[in-house]
Amino acid sequence: ISAFYQTLLTNSAVLNFSVFGNQTARNWRRQDFDRKSSTTNKTGVVFGDTTIASGAIYLKNSNANRDRQFNVLGSQIDLNSNFEFLGYENQLSTGARYLYEKAFEQRVNGTSYLAVSGNLVEDEVRTGNAISIFAQDKIHITSDFLLTLGLRYEMFDYERDIRRIKSLDTMIFAEHGISELIPGIGINYSFNENLTLFAGLHRGFAPPRTKDAITAEGMALDLSAELSWNYEIGIRPVLSNYLSGEFTFYALDFSNQIIPVSVSSGGLGYGLINGGRTLHTGFEISFLLNIAEIVDYKNEFSLSLSSTISNSEYNSDRFVENGTEKINIKGNKLPYSPEFSASAVLNFKLFKELGLNFNATYVGEQFADELNTISPSADGTIGLIDSYMLFDVSLNYELTNNIELFASIKNISDSRFIASRRPQGIKVSVPRMITVGIDYKF
Repeated sequence: ISAFYQTLLTNSAVLNFSVFGNQTARNWRRQDFDRKSSTTNKTGVVFGDTTIASGAIYLKNSNANRDRQFNVLGSQIDLNSNFEFLGYENQLSTGARYLYEKAFEQRVNGTSYLAVSGNLVEDEVRTGNAISIFAQDKIHITSDFLLTLGLRYEMFDYERDIRRIKSLDTMIFAEHGISELIPGIGINYSFNENLTLFAGLHRGFAPPRTKDAITAEGMALDLSAELSWNYEIGIRPVLSNYLSGEFTFYALDFSNQIIPVSVSSGGLGYGLINGGRTLHTGFEISFLLNIAEIVDYKNEFSLSLSSTISNSEYNSDRFVENGTEKINIKGNKLPYSPEFSASAVLNFKLFKELGLNFNATYVGEQFADELNTISPSADGTIGLIDSYMLFDVSLNYELTNNIELFASIKNISDSRFIASRRPQGIKVSVPRMITVGIDYKF
């Protein structure tokens, strides 16, 4: 639910105020399993190769019900004004935002794989309070040169109240807080109507999740926020009346990146740890081809192409355990960071009311662990993830001004590939999925 209020203070100043709130429930039930044949309480259902250690999954006659509810409440006020200062036109936006969130989480273990209730094993409440104060000024140096300056202050206080753990009542409570001042600057310069240069520099900031930053024993892990300096520079050329593009070079220099713990990470077994310095550099290219302009077609007919070439690696010394030895992973690729990805989108209007959208996506190969292991493990949690292609199509028909029929097919070819190995093994791609529906606008 949300409410929005806007008032015109003067001819050049607008005040906006909004309040919002939402509640989300996520109750998941999953059958228990084990990778050891010696496990007890088995149902007799087995998947995988039982001749290989950890190569099979043995389903158990029990389950885990994870019942979660998230409550969010917040408000924002901002003032947008236009004025002239020292001969320059300014567009100033200032404001503040408050966000309150509360999460209720329980784990209920069922005594059979079909149980919808059972023994309360875990029960906790997590609370967060965040305040953001910001200001951004767009200064028109000339009609072709725009300078944007921004500054934001973020403060996040969070607490974890654990009331039951491992089937025992507890009174574990811990709290922590984090804050950061975040500056940013951007420029936009038009050489002419066909070529624009843009560049930016800003501070990146993301606080850790409360559940990751405070352990189940009530100990604050002192996870730092993810901090980075983010740079970009690029051009937007208009190559002709039917072809335009964008070329961007970017660099994300993390002084600390929060990463998941795995067996090979050398961590303490908690969910996330401070990963240290990482560097992401890359180049993004995109083109928009207006085919309708070329063939003199009266309806929409366009093709957009985009691709990203990136390199993400650990750029400081960090040693992780691999069996009995420790390996320095400086220079290794970050997990789940493909070096190349691309997409193509074809938009086509058969006539005014009927539209077709075809989408093709390519994702390059990527590693699943920080040791950049190529050979897959028997349990599927580590190993190289091969590249894959995905094709989707959608169709929409405007029946009336407020009624639209639509249909879509995801993964047209019904391709099966490894989408992820995290957190407990291989996750296969979504199979071919067909959706049809009606969109009605009141």
